[in-house]
Amino acid sequence: MTNSFKHRNFEDRWEILRSYRQCQVFNNLINKVSQFTALPQAQIAGSSIIIGSLYTTVISNGRIPTIVYIGSVFFTVETVFYVFLLFDLASTGLIASKSFLRSLRKWPYSRNSLFRRYIKSLQPLRIYTGPFHVVDKGRAPALLRFCLQRTIFLVVKTRTG
Repeated sequence: MTNSFKHRNFEDRWEILRSYRQCQVFNNLINKVSQFTALPQAQIAGSSIIIGSLYTTVISNGRIPTIVYIGSVFFTVETVFYVFLLFDLASTGLIASKSFLRSLRKWPYSRNSLFRRYIKSLQPLRIYTGPFHVVDKGRAPALLRFCLQRTIFLVVKTRTG
């Protein structure tokens, strides 16, 4: 038997599908545990830190020492990268699992009715950030847009009195 994916036998393919099913069970467990704890809090804390840091940086206008100003800018950039990295890693599983499920249709055993039903029962791996929101590629830019809108609102409100 060769190492090529095309030349794997039937049992090896079922083992791959069982492993994917185990990943689904683990994904569901992670979603249930972190659905109301980890990701929503990271989203709220990250956006609050970004808004606060940007607001402080814009409003200070030379009234704070340069080192504090540089630290605030660095902290803001670091938080933005953290939020983008967090959501990018979370969305990678969804994209990779959709690609894997599409490739299953090309397997030679896909004509078998039992195999087809099993493949239809497999769902892409999704990570939820709350009761209804799935992490995808558009989540991080939407969060950054929200932070920038709120910061601009605070700055305009402060300047106009």
